[in-house]
This record gives sequence, C-alpha cells and structure tokens, in this order.
Amino acid sequence: MGAIWDVDEFVEGGLKGLTKFIGTLEGFEDDVDGKYGIQVRLDFVNVEIIESVEPIKLDNKEHTEYIKQGTRKNSVNQKMVADWTAVAKEMGIGPIPSCFYGKPLMWTRATYDFGEDMTPGTAFVPSALSGDSAPTPGLDETVDVPEALETKVLEVLGDEGANADMVRGSLARKKSTREMLAELGGIDVLMASLVAAEVVAENDGLFTVA
Repeated sequence: MGAIWDVDEFVEGGLKGLTKFIGTLEGFEDDVDGKYGIQVRLDFVNVEIIESVEPIKLDNKEHTEYIKQGTRKNSVNQKMVADWTAVAKEMGIGPIPSCFYGKPLMWTRATYDFGEDMTPGTAFVPSALSGDSAPTPGLDETVDVPEALETKVLEVLGDEGANADMVRGSLARKKSTREMLAELGGIDVLMASLVAAEVVAENDGLFTVA
C-alpha cells in the first residue's frame, strides 16, 4: 500500500487508523522526495493488524509507511531514532535500522507532542514479540496459554482439524484474541505450546484436538 498524496483520496480511518500491528520490516529507504518534503519510507510484509481506529484492508499483507525526515533535534525523525535505538539496545542487537530487517516484530504508533500550538507527530516503534528471545517450545517446554485462547483454538479445530494459518485467521477476527496472540508471541508459539501440553496434536502441519 503506497502513500496517498492527493487529499481527496483518503478514506475513513485512513493510514493513520493503523495503530498497532505485527509485521516484518523488509525495506527501508531514506531521502525519498515527496510532495510534503523529504521522507523515510518503511516497507512491511506479513502484516497482521492488531489495532486500528477503523477496519483497514491491506493488500497482500503489506504496508508502506512514510515518516517526515529531518536533521534537527526534537524532530519526529530524531525521536523515532531515539526510540528505535533504545529498543535495539534492550534486545541486544544493532545497529539500526538494519538490525530490525527480516524480524517479525510488534510495531506500535508512538505520538510525539511538540507543545499546545503544534500538531503532534507520529512514528511506528518496534518491540520484540514476547516469544522472540526464548527458544521455540519443545515437548517438555511450554508457555502459559490463556484459557480463552485455548478454547477458541479448540473451536476452530473442531472435528476435522486446521492448519496454523486457519487458526491465526480465525483469531484475527476479534481484537481480544488478536492481542492475546500477539502477547503470547505469535501463532507458532501458541500452537507449539498447545502441542507440548498435549491439548492438540500435530501431523504434517495439520492440528487436531488431542
């Protein structure tokens, strides 16, 4: 989804309606010349919307974000870089932005205030999914799965079973289950934990009730 440069092309909710998502940063380009100045372009793939002001449909699970580029202290760009640097340090990686490439991360829209007479600026800031720093659960290693999430998974599996994408798609329909899945660390962590707990069984990518 490209940026919109014609004021009449914006729809209800718009790009700024997207406030939180899981996605993988695939591309980063600075010095992009746009109608409203030089910008930074961020390209995300495998996007799962966690929170938005209004329902937003993304083409092919892709999202492109533009941020006004600046060199001055206290600009949106400087505040974003400071936040990204802090996150990278917390995760023990670097340097930015390349250290975030190819990693499924949670991205949350941060708002930066500049005083009463100035419009706040915004930028997306990454954070690690809760399961990123831990090994994938094995048969004797689990993470705690909320009962409501477990119940929903069992409903999706039913008598015939389902693959991980089918389970994820069903959980994505409601904000409550989307957020629980995100906090847990994603669909792979969820299903591996349920298999380890012998709540569900897995055979060649098909999950069934154990």
